[in-house]
Amino acid sequence: MHPALRSGFNNIYGYTNDANGIRHPMIGDEAAMVGEAEAIFMFSSCAAFVTYLVNVAN
Repeated sequence: MHPALRSGFNNIYGYTNDANGIRHPMIGDEAAMVGEAEAIFMFSSCAAFVTYLVNVAN
């Protein structure tokens, strides 16, 4: 895997796990709340990543 692609995946994963990220937002904290746009982006990114992995594995 190209190092830039690996770095991008690692950075997105880091965002999802951050306290203000999509997976662990602080409930009730308006500054940390994520919206529909972030949810749709992460859903489509994860679907694309899984598709990539399946195709690489084949």
